[in-house]
Amino acid sequence: MVSQITSQINKRQVEFDIARGIAIALMILQHAWLLLFSGIVNNPDLDYFIFISGTVLVAPVFLFLMGANIINSRRNEPHSLLIRGLQLIVLGYGLSALRFFLPIVLSQYFGLIVSPESIIYKIPLIDYLLEIDILQVAGLSLMGIALLKWRKIKYDYYLVLALLVALFSPFLWQINFSNSLKYLFEPFFGLDSYIVFPFFPWFFYSLVGVYFGDLLSKAKDKVDFYKGCFVKLIPAIVLGAIFLLLDFDLPNLSYSHHDIGASLLFISIVIYWLAIIHLNYRKLSVKIINTLTFWSKNVTLIYIIQWLIIAWTAVLISVW
Repeated sequence: MVSQITSQINKRQVEFDIARGIAIALMILQHAWLLLFSGIVNNPDLDYFIFISGTVLVAPVFLFLMGANIINSRRNEPHSLLIRGLQLIVLGYGLSALRFFLPIVLSQYFGLIVSPESIIYKIPLIDYLLEIDILQVAGLSLMGIALLKWRKIKYDYYLVLALLVALFSPFLWQINFSNSLKYLFEPFFGLDSYIVFPFFPWFFYSLVGVYFGDLLSKAKDKVDFYKGCFVKLIPAIVLGAIFLLLDFDLPNLSYSHHDIGASLLFISIVIYWLAIIHLNYRKLSVKIINTLTFWSKNVTLIYIIQWLIIAWTAVLISVW
């Protein structure tokens, strides 16, 4: 029985499922810590660990794997990707409305004192409604890839486009918008704190994901392929470190708005992480693999549920 289950697992990109399953666990840990526990437990080392593990190994992993999975998806035609992208954007705004905006509005309606600026971001109430999170950037990324596939752009060029996105994103952030256009264009270039994942630079990870997925699909031996990644990514790591050390005095740099140096380092870590998982996942029990695979298959649903539970709890705590 175990051998049959293991055989079924091996037919999937099991390292993708494990990496995404772990990313879900780290995501929930970070969100719960940020909103519910960080003010109670004063531990800078733990804060740092949760921040690092809950950033580099979460959002970049999600977006990278979304791109990589397109290669073997049965619904990877441009129109299918376009529709899925639109669905994720609508879902993202729906979550923004339910996550913080609705509980804050309800609490104020019933006469409870809740300051929108005290919940998580120091932003006005309207910005909670229009918050740009990973669902929106995932949707925009799918639409971008749909356009590239419609234009029949070769996968080899996706890496070049990704590097251009990472290189020029900081300059795009400096574009100023009038108030009437602000909420239309800020999902792409915005710097306001409610823009958690702007399209630029985060499109980088999905583009590299597609390129990587194409290479992986052509690999004759996955073990050799992943072992080769450790060497082939050294130039990306060196270049990323050089960009960070040179410090080009680019304004507005942060996790949400990072430059090509951070992008190269993040993507290298993600691929190294996948390689480590693929080379070692057989040491895990089938039960653990199945659990992580289940989480991976239901990532969008889990993402929404955990945010609603954590966000509403945070609002209730602020009331009491």
